[in-house]
Amino acid sequence: LRRRGGAADFEPDAELSEAVATVAAWFDAAMARAAAGGPAGSVGGCTPRVLLIYEVFDSDKAAGLLYPVNSLRNLARLMADTPLVASIDVDMLPSASLSAALTDGSHVAALEASCTGKERRVYVLPAFETSCGGPSAADRNALLPKDQLRSVVSEGCLTQFRPKAPLCHNATDYSRWFDARDAYPVYYVREFEPWFIGGRHSLQWFDFRYRGYGKNKISMVAAVAASGSPFYVHPTGFLVHRQHTESNSRKAFLRVKFKHQRDSSMLEGSLYQHIEALWVSTQADLQAGRTEPALEPAVTRCLGALPWWQGQQ
Repeated sequence: LRRRGGAADFEPDAELSEAVATVAAWFDAAMARAAAGGPAGSVGGCTPRVLLIYEVFDSDKAAGLLYPVNSLRNLARLMADTPLVASIDVDMLPSASLSAALTDGSHVAALEASCTGKERRVYVLPAFETSCGGPSAADRNALLPKDQLRSVVSEGCLTQFRPKAPLCHNATDYSRWFDARDAYPVYYVREFEPWFIGGRHSLQWFDFRYRGYGKNKISMVAAVAASGSPFYVHPTGFLVHRQHTESNSRKAFLRVKFKHQRDSSMLEGSLYQHIEALWVSTQADLQAGRTEPALEPAVTRCLGALPWWQGQQ
């Protein structure tokens, strides 16, 4: 929510009431479809938990640059009471093959055993992005089995996610994945940032100090690796990025990243400078064995109050 006029006594009652009504209408409609056996669920299916969060900013620019991405990820995880959780951004479309795997009781049992037991495995989900066909191309490709996906990659309309930033996803080893029938281990490299499935109680949390664009997921994956959890690549499931307009936060971050060496005045006080300094501090903490991230007080309080978390933090 944006504070208008900078009034110190700003009360966002009207905006909140509208948001609550919108969310309530969506929830009621979803539950009605579920009761009818529609796409929102069926008998024995999942019932969503909806958490409405707001924060007041003085401007749209501040709201974009300081978007509390990691706090929202932590709050979403708080709502889960299943043994497994998945870290998947909203613009990543899970494949039909992943959905099928997660309805296979024996497969889920094996995932739970390896993720929640002493080994604390993390299962990487290979991520792809489309280079032609628009947003609907992601929808079509997510429906394909792995053997058909290979042909789309060979045609050049689908690539591994962020091919120009190889450290972020190369460790997944896409070539091996296309031939794999079973999960296989991969090894952490700095700035690896996959999406993944892991144990709800065993995964590290996201460091809430990371806001806006830059290093927010990289820092969490680094903490997972430093805690000793091994990474395995899921043999059938994958994700496809759905194209969207580039965020202002990402534009601001990358503009300073690539231009500050020619104009040092851009660096001072920038989001990029803040995030890079925080990342240096995070790496020093991890190297010193401090793998628990900074967690917002609200999440800490909820961990002690929500019945499905009590005694198992």
